[in-house]
Amino acid sequence: MSHTKTRMAAGRWLRVIEHATPDGGRVAMEVDITELKEAERRQADIIHGAQAGTWEWNLVTGVNLVNPRWAEMVGYTLSELGTNDIQVWRRLVHPDDLAAAEAKLAQVFSREIDRFEYELRMRHKQGHWVWVLSRGRVARWSPEGAPEIMAGVHIDITALKRVEERLEQIIDAASAGTWEYDLATGAQHVNDRWAEMLGYSRAELSDSPDFGFRALLHPSDSAMLNQQQRDAVLMGCDSFGNEIRMRHKQGHWVWILSRGRVIARDDRGAARKLAGIHLDITERKHLESQLVVERDYLSRLMDTSASGIAALDAQGRIIFANREAERILGRSAREMQGMTYDVANWKIEALDGGPFDTNDLPFARAITEQQIVRNVRFSIIRPDGMRRVLSVNAAPISTEGLEVRVVVSISDITEQAAAENELRVAARQAEAANRAKSHFLANMSHEIRTPLNGVLGMAQILEGELNEPAHKHMLGIIRDSGQTLLSILNDLLDMSKIEAGKLILEEVAFAPVDILTRVESMHKLAAVEKGLSFDLRLGKDAHLPRCGDPNRLSQILHNLVSNAVKFTEHGGVTVTLSASCEDSVDISVQDTGIGMTPEQQTRMFDDFEQADGTVTRRFGGTGLGMAIVRRLIGLMEGEITVESALGRGTTVHIALPLSRASHSSEKDPATVTRALTGMRVLIADDNATNLLILKTMLSSLGVTSVSVSDGRAAVEAWEPGRFDAILLDISMPELDGISALAQIRARADAQGVAMTPALAVSANAMTHQVAEYIAAGFTSHIAKPFKRADLEAGLSAIALQRA
Repeated sequence: MSHTKTRMAAGRWLRVIEHATPDGGRVAMEVDITELKEAERRQADIIHGAQAGTWEWNLVTGVNLVNPRWAEMVGYTLSELGTNDIQVWRRLVHPDDLAAAEAKLAQVFSREIDRFEYELRMRHKQGHWVWVLSRGRVARWSPEGAPEIMAGVHIDITALKRVEERLEQIIDAASAGTWEYDLATGAQHVNDRWAEMLGYSRAELSDSPDFGFRALLHPSDSAMLNQQQRDAVLMGCDSFGNEIRMRHKQGHWVWILSRGRVIARDDRGAARKLAGIHLDITERKHLESQLVVERDYLSRLMDTSASGIAALDAQGRIIFANREAERILGRSAREMQGMTYDVANWKIEALDGGPFDTNDLPFARAITEQQIVRNVRFSIIRPDGMRRVLSVNAAPISTEGLEVRVVVSISDITEQAAAENELRVAARQAEAANRAKSHFLANMSHEIRTPLNGVLGMAQILEGELNEPAHKHMLGIIRDSGQTLLSILNDLLDMSKIEAGKLILEEVAFAPVDILTRVESMHKLAAVEKGLSFDLRLGKDAHLPRCGDPNRLSQILHNLVSNAVKFTEHGGVTVTLSASCEDSVDISVQDTGIGMTPEQQTRMFDDFEQADGTVTRRFGGTGLGMAIVRRLIGLMEGEITVESALGRGTTVHIALPLSRASHSSEKDPATVTRALTGMRVLIADDNATNLLILKTMLSSLGVTSVSVSDGRAAVEAWEPGRFDAILLDISMPELDGISALAQIRARADAQGVAMTPALAVSANAMTHQVAEYIAAGFTSHIAKPFKRADLEAGLSAIALQRA
């Protein structure tokens, strides 16, 4: 019998089967196999299109027929492979995969399964491994039930394996556990990370059903998962996700983010396989819990805050307001929701009741300036009609994803603003009172100093003319009384200067021993007249110059020594100077006088106070001396301490930070006197007594003078080069001293000559007044009543500059 296939001209295929008969004849049968051939063609096209390699293994002969694609997958041609022997396949399979493949084939041969599928690696011609998916089935069994022919396909899955490897790397990097669940069989597969996040190894869970998933799942989460599984199976959901708790090996609960999807469905569309990942979100849940606690804390903080808090969006609409904001603004949070910061309902006004520019409101400024805006004050009219004054801070918020753009804090300062306004009114009243006091003191100073200048000036002049002791004694009483009055006036003015902060300390070089020597000469006579001893004790280096204010030091010592002599009736007074330190001087004034009780010592530095009310009647005084001493020492950054006992005397210690100077600025009196001899001075004063005193004192100093009675006459008398100095009274009719000086300067400028130095002579001797004189161009100031020494010092300074 023979078989032949013939293709007909019409494209049809016939199979001819011939059979020889016993009588020598032949019998033939034709079968139309066109459809079969078409099916074979389509199968070949599919195999070619799928890039599948085919194989057919004859288990009886060992021949394994493969197509060109099978050989191409491993880099060969059919001719290069040689014989079609199953051993060729065995040689190419990876040794680690061959045993698994043989085991799968054994299951087929024993009819446990009728088809198989497995993945294995085959050696490429170039030496690397190619991943192959092999699928096959038994195509023919022998009558005895043994497999004779197996057939199947090879598909190159190398690229797919690489993708899977990259996916595994991504999963490992993300610390994700993977799982796959077969709904039909209940089989579940997980990776190592899935078990590790629960504290187990994969092997420890491999013997447990579902890898222990249901057993380790929190009971409260089980019902939720069952519902999701029913939704996936019955309702066609493809993906799902949830947060569940699973018991860790150590006993605590681990929060897991479980996400999955349906990866296979059966013919009816029901889910057959699920797969997904597990992520450990325990830390995130802990942070969320902390965030909830913090939010709750912030919420309570907001509600209990003493400040109103509000949040506004980019358009200036209120999106949040705490309870205090509700109280301050007189509206509920619900009412304010959506209201803009500049809506007319707020009835915003300036503190004085005038309009308030909306561009100056905190929200607008915070948005424009992009920085924190503080203490913007304005008022609003609440719905209940009450006017409230607000202080608002605003901070811009630039965090992306947040609706809020500005947060404001609101404080109701209505009472505070009212108090501040009262303080401002009180301050203005105090300033007005202080100005009135200063004006009064200035007037009093002028009115007292002017006649006092005549008294003391004439007394000083007359002293040189009298020879009779009784007359000199009476003149001394006049002079002492005038000096006492002047001392009281100076104390009042000094206290006024100190209180106003206008007392300025000098910083010149001087010898402390010279100051103490002068103090001794002024007070020793008074002490001797009372029958007291007066000792001056000087330490080493007392003669070395120091930097400071000699006049104020002299004032301090005069007060201390004067008090010591005044309040001592028996014994004596001792003044000690220690100047051994580089940067300080220590002085003590000790007496054996009436002393003080501790309570009296606490009041001795108070203004207008004396230790005992009877002291004023017995000894006199204003009670300002020690107050001025304390404040002057404070200005010098020094210290003063007092030791005293009632009936046992008093010791006052002062320590002053006076640094050493390279030389003393004081001049030799003889040098000064010679410098004044022959000096020419123009004097202008509307008071004839003052003119007489000035002319007489200047004459005694060797100075030639020309006197006029008003400022206009002084301007007319001045000529370039005629005078070396000018003495101008400040308060003159017609033309005052400042105006006269300005006109004289104008004449000097017009003629292109230097201005003659000028001294201001005035009873208006307060600090701010003297500052005005200096600013007007005067070289210095001489206060009335003046002494010859004052004139000598002022003119000497001009003479030395001229020299």
